[in-house]
Amino acid sequence: MTTHDKDRQPIPEPDRAREAERRRRMAKLRQDSARRTLEVIEQKFPDLKTGN
Repeated sequence: MTTHDKDRQPIPEPDRAREAERRRRMAKLRQDSARRTLEVIEQKFPDLKTGN
């Protein structure tokens, strides 16, 4: 777990949980966005084969 921000400043204890939650939320949004993008590409190019 990170105890310092990008500028090497200590992150206060309550903010650390909030920061971790924000990172999790952003990661989920990126994952959902990537999934939607892939679905749109697959709809537009149904004969395109992906790696899996």
